[in-house]
Amino acid sequence: MCDLRTISNNIMIVAPGGQFNSEDTSSADENTSEAIYNSVVAGIDSVQVDIRITRDKVPVLFRYSDLSYGSTCSGAVEDTNYEDLENCLTPKQKLFIPSFADAITQINAGISDGGENVTAISIVMNFPEKNEDVYNAVADVIKDADYDVQYFLAIFQDLDDIDSAKDLLPKRCSFQIYSDISFDSSFMDKISDDQVRGIVLDANGITFDFLTIAHRNGFSLWANNVSDEKIANQMIDLGVNGLISTNCQRTMETVESLRYYINSDDYSQSQGRTITLLVIVSIITAFAIAFLVISMINFFSASTEGKQNKIEIETETSPLVEQEKEVSGDEAV
Repeated sequence: MCDLRTISNNIMIVAPGGQFNSEDTSSADENTSEAIYNSVVAGIDSVQVDIRITRDKVPVLFRYSDLSYGSTCSGAVEDTNYEDLENCLTPKQKLFIPSFADAITQINAGISDGGENVTAISIVMNFPEKNEDVYNAVADVIKDADYDVQYFLAIFQDLDDIDSAKDLLPKRCSFQIYSDISFDSSFMDKISDDQVRGIVLDANGITFDFLTIAHRNGFSLWANNVSDEKIANQMIDLGVNGLISTNCQRTMETVESLRYYINSDDYSQSQGRTITLLVIVSIITAFAIAFLVISMINFFSASTEGKQNKIEIETETSPLVEQEKEVSGDEAV
């Protein structure tokens, strides 16, 4: 279990695809400028975007390699020039596919318009495929952009991808997150690179043992696909560092409720009662152990004394037995 005060103040809530609530059918489509702006204004900690590259080397936000899966166009993203994407709209709300630079612009606008709701924003960049052109293009945008982004995180599907990207992305991207892993005994050695700082796992696959090992080795652990309040509470209780939530509004409310509770008198009183109970249990346990030890000592002492008495009795009765034998022998003669 975790220190609730610490985790509730430091846990990061991430909007996948920039969507504040992907379960809301009226919300802006994923990986769009509108979705990102709305999430930032609402006070999200971080937005996650999927990055691909066009034929003319412009990094854009799009989850799939084929445009037909998430837009009104068809064909591969990497075979399409950026200006031609103006004709490709998202299927639900007919929104444009933005460039990565557009995303940063929308984050800046959201920070400016969000007021007190917005503190520090980070971008989680998901690279679905290994592509050095994407890394170079993203690096150019980050270097040239005027942004208020706190830092950039990157999710990779394979360690080889990280090896290719870490020399191309700027140092501002030094916090790398590795995802879609299968845990084995040598896993931590495999990711012991200075630039690998965190692990992303599906929430259903996170255990306390794995989290303990990750934290012991200096890695943060983020839970993906946090879909409801129950899962959010389970992950917070375990002590994860980040929640990638399909409903950020509900997840933020869960975390805020926790923050309110731990700062209330009820929490302090509960902690006091817990400590008092632990002290009482410890005292009772100590007395029970002492009683058990004394009982065992008395038992062994009694057993030893009984054996000694038996030996003494046998010693005292031995001459009588011998005398009886002698008398019996005389009578026989």
